[in-house]
Amino acid sequence: MRLVDHDLCSFCKTDSENILHVFYECQTVSNFWQKVENFINSHFDSNLRITKYSVMFGSDSNTHIVNHILLLAKRFIYISSLQQISPSFDRFLTSIKDICKIEQFIANKNNRYNDFEKKWKELPLTIL
Repeated sequence: MRLVDHDLCSFCKTDSENILHVFYECQTVSNFWQKVENFINSHFDSNLRITKYSVMFGSDSNTHIVNHILLLAKRFIYISSLQQISPSFDRFLTSIKDICKIEQFIANKNNRYNDFEKKWKELPLTIL
């Protein structure tokens, strides 16, 4: 872990960095969440509103893939903060593609492709 001279947010550099700010309140992250929300609502049978609750605890959606994407987005924000780069939605989509390919490989290897398809079926093939 590296030490820094200040407690300012890794993204906006104006507010104090804390969990709620980094994952929800920061304007940079808020813009990222808006794109995630638009993506989820346009590609899945969902009417998700990204709130503090959904960011911290997930969605009450019946779709597991939506919560998986929210979890991946939080991981992506965390990694971006460590790298001190703003979270980019395009890079996030690339990371989803990579994770999907890894899961597909593992499912094929373990003869569990049906489980893979069941999980990822709602994600458009154009994304993958």
